[in-house]
Amino acid sequence: MPISILLFGVLGWQGFDNIFGFVANGSEAMGYNMRQSSAWQSMNKRFPGAGNEFMPPLDEGSFLLMPTTMAHSGIEENIDVIRKLDAFVAQIPERESVVGKWGRVNSALDPAPISMFENTINYKPEFMVDEDGHRERFKTDNNGSYMLKDGSLYHPENDEYRLIKQEELITDNKRGKYFRQWRDHIKSPNDIWQEILKATKIPGMTSAPKLQPIQTRLIMLATGMRAPIGIKVFGPDLETIETVGLNLEKILQQVPS
Repeated sequence: MPISILLFGVLGWQGFDNIFGFVANGSEAMGYNMRQSSAWQSMNKRFPGAGNEFMPPLDEGSFLLMPTTMAHSGIEENIDVIRKLDAFVAQIPERESVVGKWGRVNSALDPAPISMFENTINYKPEFMVDEDGHRERFKTDNNGSYMLKDGSLYHPENDEYRLIKQEELITDNKRGKYFRQWRDHIKSPNDIWQEILKATKIPGMTSAPKLQPIQTRLIMLATGMRAPIGIKVFGPDLETIETVGLNLEKILQQVPS
């Protein structure tokens, strides 16, 4: 069993084709391509290998919304925009807290212009958890409705979405049900991000890439950009750099993803 676990781990790490590629190469020398078989493609799809990345993104439980306004926008306009961003995000039920910041602090290490915003958004876990981060069960009746301490009942499938606090529920870790805090159409954190993008469409402000606070700092330290994917353009003068940048923008707009 330990040998099987070790081999399975190596297979998941290196990938099926890297481990058994010599078998396919030998078959090609004999006039038969094993890589075209359905079994080989299925195993290669199931075990593609871990690949290499300096710091893979983790689930931080929060997002960092970093849009920008026009460079000539004033202080009063930006203060109004940051208040709107916080208010719009606060209306999302899956949101736990949101704190907005614009401009920079009194530090030469953060040369951010006043048109740059940073909104730290913490979202609720999918199911209610206890202080240790473990899912907690709550008491329900025979119809699946949650029993509240005030004697009333709450059913999650009701048309009206009601905000239920953990203190209102009755803990029952033996026979109770987990309490889901996300709406039915929210299946993953990416769906929450899409809700954030829909709620924060403000005229004169750009959208923002999907980022998390720790992930963003690592990206900015490593590349100097605040996006997971980007292209840096170097050239002899500003005019050439601008021309190439505008041409790249037209080309990248044709990429489906």
